[in-house]
Amino acid sequence: MSSQSLIFLQKLQFFSILEVSYYNKFLSYKMKLSLVLFRRNRLPNGHLFRGKDRLVKKVEPKHLKKIQDDFAIEEKNMFYLRFPYLTEAESSGHTKALGKPEMRKEKLLDNQRRIFKQDVTLYERLQHLRVKESWD
Repeated sequence: MSSQSLIFLQKLQFFSILEVSYYNKFLSYKMKLSLVLFRRNRLPNGHLFRGKDRLVKKVEPKHLKKIQDDFAIEEKNMFYLRFPYLTEAESSGHTKALGKPEMRKEKLLDNQRRIFKQDVTLYERLQHLRVKESWD
């Protein structure tokens, strides 16, 4: 073989290696795309976290800690409700002393007066007709 043919064969072999590596690269991209597309099939049907085929989250220590904190707060609130600062008699007495029921009643009446128009009698409605009554 001549040296030119050897060089040609070497170039041809080099290009074929490049083509194969490019083809492999293209295949790897295809594989990654197919992995992304196949990911959808691992998800449950319908809503993610509801229903028969739901996705159930794993319980982690932070979730347990949050529940413990919530229970501690609720227990503290129940303690305060068990032993109130004022008794029921004291509580009703101090509202009466402050005049809160009367204030509330007055506030409701003011609100009602503001919303509805004042009552008008028939006598007031026809007052303009009595202007020229001479016998009055």
